[in-house]
Formats: sequence, structure tokens, C-alpha cells
Amino acid sequence: MADLDSTRSSYAPGRRPLVCLAVSLAAIVIAAHACAATIEESFEGPQTTWMVAESDVGHRLVSHTRSRETPHRGAACERFILDASAGTTLRVQAPIGAARVIDEWSASIWVRADRPDIRLSARVHLPNFLSPKTGKPIDVLVPGTISKDSDRWELLEVGGLATGLQRQLLALRAEHGPRGDLTNAVVTHLVLELYSSPGRYDVSIDDMLVEGSIEPMAAVAATEQPPGRDPAVRQAQFTAPTPTGPPPPMS
Repeated sequence: MADLDSTRSSYAPGRRPLVCLAVSLAAIVIAAHACAATIEESFEGPQTTWMVAESDVGHRLVSHTRSRETPHRGAACERFILDASAGTTLRVQAPIGAARVIDEWSASIWVRADRPDIRLSARVHLPNFLSPKTGKPIDVLVPGTISKDSDRWELLEVGGLATGLQRQLLALRAEHGPRGDLTNAVVTHLVLELYSSPGRYDVSIDDMLVEGSIEPMAAVAATEQPPGRDPAVRQAQFTAPTPTGPPPPMS
């Protein structure tokens, strides 16, 4: 019995730091979850929030409104109608504020469109990956789910950001240099990747939900390019539709 007591006594001092470390880590995790915010947007107000982002296609914005026609829930939704010519990329996005990249972060949105194959993605700002062309930090997209049907509301989701970025890490280093890393990455926008073929895109958006949003550290918020607003994003210009006759030919 004396030997057992002495054995316990000899191990106790070494175990105390490990116990304290475990308790500290648990406290950090609990505090992080306690600070995590939930963002909800029902698109009931008059001001539109989505903008045209990257596009290599000729496009014309026919209409962009808060529409009261067939919302998913409530009295209104956000709706835009675009005519697009041939190309590969046409995206619209909405800012959601900067949040830390963690796998507990997730977002969802209800979408109704006149064609399928619309993907929801999350835009992530990587301050420690510099573009060799511009010398500035890069943004990447972490893909989510894709719509399957036309003219009906579908729930699109995106999450698992940390895991999604790790899958892209080798490709990012091959393109932008081996020294880049994912430290201080922040998610800044939700993105809808629209383009599948030339023609008209009639898209309605409703009931956005973002969960697990934790503000980045002050040092991240003070980077050269504030993550909350991407300077590459421009407000789509409204072009009034022609009162009569077919729409003008697309370039």
C-alpha cells in the first residue's frame, strides 16, 4: 500500500500541467462557442444586398429587386434577372462580415431559379497567400451544394471550411508559392455560382442562415485588404428592359 501511495505521489506533479492544459483548452473551446454568432436574413426590407462579382461573360442585369412574388417564407425575397452570353464564370455574392475559418461554421440559403446547377460557395480571404501577379492576398471559394431542379425552392448549404481549405492547400502552393499558409483565414461572403450556359437567369434568394460565426482577431481585421468588402466586387448596373420586342442580342 505504501508503494502504491508513493507511485501516485511521484506521478502527480507531472500530471498537473497536463490537467491544467486540458482544462485551459476546454475553456477556450467553450468560450469560442459561447461567442459564436448566428446571422439570419429574411430579405424583407427594400434594400438589395447581392452584387455581381467575377464574370467573364457579357451580361445584362434586367431586374434586381426585393420581390413579393412567390417568396419562400414571409412577404418578400431578393430576385434578379440576368441575360448572359457565352463564357465560363458568372457569380453573385453577398457580404456576411468577416468570421474565423472553423469547421463549426456553416451557412444555408433557399434558392429558386429557372435553371438547375447553381452552386452555393463561401469566399475565404487568405492574408498569408500572396498572388505572384499582384502581390496582394488572394481569395478562394470553398464549394457547397448545387441545385438540382428548376422553378422550385431548394436549400443550398456550405460548411466544413477548414477541411475544404486543407484539400486545396497543395494546389494553392503550386500556384502561389510554397510559403503560403492558411493562418488567419477569414470567410467574408456567400457566393452563388450561376453560369451553366448562355441565356437568361431568373434567380430568387430567401432565408439566409449563417451559424458559428466568430469574429477574427483584431490583427486580422487590420490587414491591408479588409475582408468585409472585396474591392473586386462591383455593384451591378441596372439596365431597364425594352418596353416592347425581344431583348437586344448578346455580345
